Amino acid sequence: NGSATVVSANGWADPETWGIGGIYGEPNLYTLVTDLVVDGSVVDRHVTEFGFREFWINTTDFFLNGKRIMLTGDVGHMSVNERRNREVMWPLYRKDGISVVRVHDSDQWSVTAVRDADHMGMAMYAQMYPYIAQPDERVAGTMYNENATVNYTNFPPFEAWQKTEGHRRNLAAYTRWWKDLRNHPSVLIWSTDNEIVTQAWHTEGRRAFNYRNDRIGTLYEKHMKALDPGLVMTRDGDVGTWSHREAWHEDPPCDTANYHYPDGSPRELAEGWQATYDYRPAIWGEAIYCAYFDGAAGKWMGARPDLVASRAKFVSRCAKLFTDLEVPCPVYMGLGLDGFFRVDVATLSHHHSCRVGRKYGK
Repeated sequence: NGSATVVSANGWADPETWGIGGIYGEPNLYTLVTDLVVDGSVVDRHVTEFGFREFWINTTDFFLNGKRIMLTGDVGHMSVNERRNREVMWPLYRKDGISVVRVHDSDQWSVTAVRDADHMGMAMYAQMYPYIAQPDERVAGTMYNENATVNYTNFPPFEAWQKTEGHRRNLAAYTRWWKDLRNHPSVLIWSTDNEIVTQAWHTEGRRAFNYRNDRIGTLYEKHMKALDPGLVMTRDGDVGTWSHREAWHEDPPCDTANYHYPDGSPRELAEGWQATYDYRPAIWGEAIYCAYFDGAAGKWMGARPDLVASRAKFVSRCAKLFTDLEVPCPVYMGLGLDGFFRVDVATLSHHHSCRVGRKYGK
């Protein structure tokens, strides 16, 4: 009924790194076997797979194993929790240039998806969700960000929130999340929430509530960085990660700026993104619905080849624009279903020109 902590201070001589293929290396993994021995007999055994890789930020860019990488992602239209989907779809995604999969709240996933990503060389963009209201402040059974059910005028202020059971629950959940995923080399980006407050519903009547929530999101982001300062963090769609025009802006800023749905004015938002976002990497956490879905209308197009073809051309033009302007990580809603966007991300050279930064930046 006791516990013991064992720490190894030995280095690892020349490990083979984990990568997504190509110039970034193959998805090499190691296995650590831990035995509990009592009186000469093994009474318990724990097997842990892990990998060595380096992923970091240098000004506006991501680097994987010493080489610059532009990530292209998919989110929301395929269950990452179903192994057969992963086995069939992920190799097809990679052929279509998709190098990272973001987990969304539409998919209740398990750590088995990350294990498969480790083996298959698929990068993961992990997502977590906090409580931001006490149970008596929200309608039972609703998600935290379904705004129609929330009382925008009667809520605990930021300082009071930190004394609530909801906050203590969140801290424990984030710590468990980190422990579950920390040994998985495929997890490159960590997002502590999704759309606590985006430009879409940042209306006057909600501003006080929204500012408080943005601060709460930052609180959990900083909690994760305290657990592991080397994590690359983001907060999906949150105004505080990117907008200086608001009354509250995260300072010091989040590792990355995260904007959702730049397709309303893609060129205006993409050109000069380096200066706009303080020379940090820009992540489009959700960028453009697939050709079969009209995001503005909120509905599937159905069997309308003319509409689907027109939408596909628009998505393709936007994807090419974001690639040409070297946005580090656009993540598309269901792009993997379209199958027309082809960029060989595994062979993009880290010597690729930074001409956009020079042209549109300082």
